[in-house]
Amino acid sequence: MLKRGAIAAAKALINEAIAEKLDIKNFSSSNTFRVTDLGCSIGPNTFLAVQNIIDAVELKYQSQGHNAPEFQVLDKSSPAWNKGRIHYSNASPKVFESYAAQYAKDIECFLNARAQEVVCGGLMAIVVPCRPNGLPCSQDTIIDTLGSCLLDMAKKGIFSEEKVDIFNLPLYFASPQELEAAVERNGCFRLEKMEILPQEKPSGNFSRGKVLSSQVRAGMEGLFKNHFGEEIIDEFFDSVHKKLNELSKFESGNGGSLFILLKRIATI
Repeated sequence: MLKRGAIAAAKALINEAIAEKLDIKNFSSSNTFRVTDLGCSIGPNTFLAVQNIIDAVELKYQSQGHNAPEFQVLDKSSPAWNKGRIHYSNASPKVFESYAAQYAKDIECFLNARAQEVVCGGLMAIVVPCRPNGLPCSQDTIIDTLGSCLLDMAKKGIFSEEKVDIFNLPLYFASPQELEAAVERNGCFRLEKMEILPQEKPSGNFSRGKVLSSQVRAGMEGLFKNHFGEEIIDEFFDSVHKKLNELSKFESGNGGSLFILLKRIATI
């Protein structure tokens, strides 16, 4: 509610800034006008903030006798709208392409930031989730189970299905080729070693479902808590544990972990 209130309070200032500071002579009404919100990454607040901006820009164009341009905003009519899913696993190719495009930007930012920290000749070791070369995307039973449990809770009325629709796990399994290409594009590091690590197998007397659900909870609980609320967390992961135990096999998308060793090199 605080974020929504802040967005509403800032609306007048945004309208004023666009009316006075945006020079639409630099833009053509035949080109797409792109709006990016870098604040709340998930939830309806993003759409409210973007709508305020679109309204103000349209008013600016109309006041100067121009037709409003086409706006590029992700909405439910987009091919990349991931209704009923929380990841690109089992989703449409457009969803996977959106994940891949975002990952390319993110890994570039990551490498640029590390390049500012690592001295020339210094080494950086990274372990990241990966998928084999040549495999565009595949089913991931664990992630699909997370989504299934959330939809079950939505059907019980614990939260709305729309809350599931606007939630997407920020998790992408890059291929070794993608990572190698990203390092080459960045130009700040040289790839010294790259090796796929063997998948870890549960040990001890614990069920595989218990081990996997505990691992997911340790790494991702905060994401689910922030979006769906702390009060649903125990019930959610109990449901995940039970569903994973019922499955006869686990398809993890043929993924694994990738070890990468990079050396900082001098740049021109």
